[in-house]
Amino acid sequence: MGEFQFVQLADTQLGVLRWWNEIAEKRRPAMTERLRARSLIPFDAELPPARAELTDFAIESGRFETAIEIVNHLEPKFVAVCGDIVNDLGDGPQREAALRIAGGLSPDIPMHWVPGNHDVCPDYLTPTPDGLQEFRSRFGDDYYSFEADETLFLVLNSETLNQPEHTPGEAERQLEFVRETLASERARNAQHVIAFMHTPLFTHDPETDDFGVMSLENRLRLLSILTDHEVEASFAGHLHLNRNAQARGMQMVTSGAVGMPFWGEPGYRLVDVTDHGISHQYHALETPTAT
Repeated sequence: MGEFQFVQLADTQLGVLRWWNEIAEKRRPAMTERLRARSLIPFDAELPPARAELTDFAIESGRFETAIEIVNHLEPKFVAVCGDIVNDLGDGPQREAALRIAGGLSPDIPMHWVPGNHDVCPDYLTPTPDGLQEFRSRFGDDYYSFEADETLFLVLNSETLNQPEHTPGEAERQLEFVRETLASERARNAQHVIAFMHTPLFTHDPETDDFGVMSLENRLRLLSILTDHEVEASFAGHLHLNRNAQARGMQMVTSGAVGMPFWGEPGYRLVDVTDHGISHQYHALETPTAT
């Protein structure tokens, strides 16, 4: 197979800074303690405070535009946006701006959208049939597969898998799609198989993790299917920070946010795929050519 690169973005989330301003005073202390207690941020780290009054999403838009400029400079095989494209799925200007900015991507570089909780959950927590329809009408299928060279990629909707009771039938149809795809000749002939999702399956241990990950029973169902078929790596977002863990032979890579990181810098992940394996590094937006 030929070596190639792709770029992963996560949590572009246009509108997140204005929303964080509204909830920071109430939620920031408890969330900071949870992240510290689970060793996801340093013990003395603090989550971002509220900023000066914000009335728009110009900061996040600018960061997304910078990310697109970097992708165009790098000329990867494709770019995947791992969910929370916007903060509020019902906000038309946020959606329109995200699609406008994505339209600046070179036509030679495919864009693969991955749904996040802010993209399919009107309350940011619970997926609904209307939320799914809204995503599909704007961004396309919420789960699917594609190939690049001899690598097979799965794009998954972690939100309907996480809370299947709210969108009847969706989780089982998706899991059947995953099983069939991974049992197919395409998968058997692939040099590598990689998955994308929004909410990670684990950050330390899939048996015990209890914060910022898919619910236990549902993540173990999906993890078993992925690892039984030797999926090498899954890439996610959601936590607004970077975390790399491994279990059952699969890397679980959680990438920091473009729009508003909880820890670290706004950035992107550059992934190298070769005959020998999959390697990756997170880069701040200010350093597009960093190695």
